[in-house]
Amino acid sequence: ALLLTSLRILTGFSVGMGTAVTPCYIGEVAPPSLRGPLGAVNQLSLTSGIFLVNLAGSYGTVVESRGHSFCDWRALAVVGAALAAVLSTMVCMPESPRWLAQRGQVQAAKLALRRLRQGDTAAEEAELEMAGEEQGSSSGGSLGYKLSDCKRSLVVAVGLLFFLQFSGINAIMMYATDICAQAGMENAEFSTVLVMIAQLV
Repeated sequence: ALLLTSLRILTGFSVGMGTAVTPCYIGEVAPPSLRGPLGAVNQLSLTSGIFLVNLAGSYGTVVESRGHSFCDWRALAVVGAALAAVLSTMVCMPESPRWLAQRGQVQAAKLALRRLRQGDTAAEEAELEMAGEEQGSSSGGSLGYKLSDCKRSLVVAVGLLFFLQFSGINAIMMYATDICAQAGMENAEFSTVLVMIAQLV
């Protein structure tokens, strides 16, 4: 039980960190014309993953034992571990050019931009140079932000995540099959898949 709890805490920490870092990184490395669509793809990927896991758990990895049907969670865990291993290749991705430029590392920002782009990057490199010069002249190379300067944004961001978690939507998603079964639906698994499709749409 201790090992399972520890791994669950580690998983929750990793998912929470990824949920915060991924949209931030996408927003900073994406060109302005694609920033919105790429940000939406991130959320679409999350809901698609939830749908596919529920589909696999309901129909793809079902095993029979003592007259009852169960999801073979070990098989799903192996698939999840393989996907996590693929995500580990993100360590090879460059830092955000904007992040580097804001810290005065203009040349490193240009190199990172060239790794992320194909074709002419002259216009974006000029923007990075301007950002680096402005940052250097305004605060001597440091960001110059205090926590009090971002108080309102911090309250909004933390508040949104707080109410998202405590609204109970995650509990409903995790126990959707049991909820459908107790509601008297004949095929609770299929009903759960329909719920996930509705969330995906």
